[in-house]
Amino acid sequence: GKSLDSPGRVLRVGIAWQGNPDHPADVDRSIPLAQFASLAALEDVRLFGLQKNAGREQIEPLRDRVPLVDLGPELDEQAGPFLDTAAVMCELDVVVTSDTSIAHLAGALGVPVWVVLSAAPDWRWMLNREDSPWYPTMRLFRQRTLGDWAEVFAQMAGELRRVAAGERSLSADPPSSSRLSAVPTSAGMRQIKENPSAPRSSGASTNSLAPSPSSSHSHGSPITNAMTTVAQALTQAWQIHQSGDIASAENIYRQVLSAQPESANGWCYLGIACHDLDRFEEAESAYREALRLQPEFPVALNNMGNTLRRLGRIDEALASFRSALELKPDYLNAFKNAGTTLVWEGRFDEAIDWYSQALRLNPDEAESHRNVGIIRLLQGDFTNGWPEYEWRWRADDLKKPPHAQPEWQGESLDGKTILLYAEQGLGDTLNFVRYANVLKQLGARTIVQVQPPLVPLLRSTPGIDTLVPQREQPPAFDVHAPLLSV
Repeated sequence: GKSLDSPGRVLRVGIAWQGNPDHPADVDRSIPLAQFASLAALEDVRLFGLQKNAGREQIEPLRDRVPLVDLGPELDEQAGPFLDTAAVMCELDVVVTSDTSIAHLAGALGVPVWVVLSAAPDWRWMLNREDSPWYPTMRLFRQRTLGDWAEVFAQMAGELRRVAAGERSLSADPPSSSRLSAVPTSAGMRQIKENPSAPRSSGASTNSLAPSPSSSHSHGSPITNAMTTVAQALTQAWQIHQSGDIASAENIYRQVLSAQPESANGWCYLGIACHDLDRFEEAESAYREALRLQPEFPVALNNMGNTLRRLGRIDEALASFRSALELKPDYLNAFKNAGTTLVWEGRFDEAIDWYSQALRLNPDEAESHRNVGIIRLLQGDFTNGWPEYEWRWRADDLKKPPHAQPEWQGESLDGKTILLYAEQGLGDTLNFVRYANVLKQLGARTIVQVQPPLVPLLRSTPGIDTLVPQREQPPAFDVHAPLLSV
C-alpha cells in the first residue's frame, strides 16, 4: 500500500475524472481536470490523483492550476488491479470522482465519496436525490444542464470549504455489512442509443459506377467506370461503413455524389457518415440536400432528427421525427429516436409515451422494453423497472454463457450451488456482488465469476464460497444467474 503524507491537518481528497474513453457515454460522464481547479484552490485541501491511464495526460499542462499528488503511476503495479487503489482510498478523507468504477469501489469500501454526475445520469444513480441507496457514504452532485460542470464544482467547493473548516462532517460511518471486506484491499442511460436508418436501394441506375477491386490494406477503393450501379456502390459503401471503416465509406459516398449529385440516397448515406464522425453540421447539410432532392424521405428525416438532437436543437429534432412518422406511420426507429431525444432532455414520462407507441407497433421490440426499464429504474420504480430491464439480453450485445444448467428463477436455494456471473462493467460487479451474501443467507453455496482485475480485491468478500475469473471453468453448480438479475 501507499502512505499519504500531508503537512498539518490537511483534508486529503482523492480525485478521478476520466472513465474509459471507448465507452459510449464517456463524453458525457468524464470531467475535464481543469474543473477541479476550484477544489485545488481551497486552503487546507490537498488533491491526490487516482487516475490511471486515460486522463493522466491532462495533469502536466494543468500543474499550476490544479496542483495534485499524482498517484497514478504507483497504483496497482504489483499486487493486482484495485488493491493499491483501495488501500489508498482508506487513507483519504474523501474521494471526488466522475461516474466510473472508482465511485463504486469507494462506496463498497465505505469511504466517503462524492460522485459528480451528468445531467443525464446512468440509471444506477436515479434522479432528484443527493444520496445513493447502494452506498451509505456516498453523496451525489448533479449537473442541472448537460455539459455545465462549473455550477456543480462551485457547490462542491463550498461544501468542501465547510468540511475543511470543521463546520460539516463528510458522512456517517456506514454499517459494516455494506463494506467490502477490509483491505490490505462502468453501458443504462448510456445504453440508450440512437437508431439511424440506411436508405433502401432505389433499384438499378443507368449510371455506370463501381468500386475498383479493394486492396488488402483499404476498403476505400476509387470509383471507376466498371459496370456497377450507384445503388450497388452505395450498398458496398454501407457494408464498409457498418464494419467500422467510416472514413473509407465516406470517400465512396462522396465519389458517388461527384458522379451523381442528384442521388438523394447518396446524400443520406453521407449524412450518416458525417454524424457518426461527430461532424454534425455537415451531417445536417447532407440530410437537407437529400430532402431537397426527395422531400418525402422519412429515412432522411429520422436521421436528421438524431443529428439535430446532437446539435442541441431539441424541438427541431422532435419535429423531424414527427415529419418522418407522418410519411411512414409504422416507422419504429422514429418512435424510438423521439423517445431517446426526450430521455436525454430529462423528459422521462414523455419518452415512455414514445417507447410505448413503438411497443404497440412491435410488442417484442427489445430495445424499447429495455429503455423503459432503464427509465423506471432511474425513477426509482424497481417493481416495474427490473422486469423491463431483463429485455437487455435481447437488446444489447450481452450474451449469457451457454450453461446446460437452468437459470435461477427465484426458487429455494437451500442446499443448492448457484453460479453468479458479472455481465457488464467493473462498477456493476462491485455494486451487485453484495447479493452473493444475501443468497448465502438463504442456504445457497455461492460461486461468483468476475472480471479478472477484481479477483484479488474480492477474494475475502463475505458470502462468496468460490471466486472464479471470467473465462475460467467454474466448479459444478445447480443453477446460475447474472449479477444484475439477482
